[in-house]
Amino acid sequence: MSRLAAPSKVKVVSLVRPFSNFDFADDHFQGSFPIRRLFSQARSRECQTAVLEEIPASGAVADENGEINGLFPDFQMHALRRVSFWRGKFKTEKEISKQGDGECIGFAILKHDVSPSQQVDEWHVFESVIVQYPHQHNYLPCANDFEVRVGGSKFKLRGVLYCQQNGLNKACAQVALRSICATYLDEPKFTYRRINALAFRPGEQFTPGKGLSTRQILRGVGRVEDSVFRYLLSSTSGA
Repeated sequence: MSRLAAPSKVKVVSLVRPFSNFDFADDHFQGSFPIRRLFSQARSRECQTAVLEEIPASGAVADENGEINGLFPDFQMHALRRVSFWRGKFKTEKEISKQGDGECIGFAILKHDVSPSQQVDEWHVFESVIVQYPHQHNYLPCANDFEVRVGGSKFKLRGVLYCQQNGLNKACAQVALRSICATYLDEPKFTYRRINALAFRPGEQFTPGKGLSTRQILRGVGRVEDSVFRYLLSSTSGA
């Protein structure tokens, strides 16, 4: 999995003012609004440091690249980054190993997909987990433990997997399915290729980037409990 892959390059970034979420997202991620939101969530939790890493495609990311290439031969993954957010201040890669699990408030795998034929050239959040912030009205009905590598160390944090659609092999239905499978079924390795294979049948129009019908959603979540079925259908039907 790319969340556990060894990085080829590590950069430690201070989030202390005058750091700007908007400028950083503009300079590194084409001003992506979901990526801006990740940094805003980190700042709202008073995080003071981020670690930005260049990582290889492996596991679910590599599988997704293979699926998209089969759909659109001109597809290329231009970049893959892992970003993690930290409560304390530190300046060097060597200091990462001194941080505890509780110091990490979240991570994200950020992916730059390009397909000229589909007019796609953009970054998206392949996956991310941000820990719940302490507030009496912040209710989280479910969560799971996730392990992430940062530099040469591994850390665990608890939260809900968030994924963003890309319009190529996944829309809102598929990303909701993957998030639910990772949280309720404890299957963070569940791939979009597997979801699409369960959802589609021979003879049906195969356009996964446009989402799934209600019937296809039910096929894709055949192992999920009825309560999750009802939640999924209410939130993604017709996506």
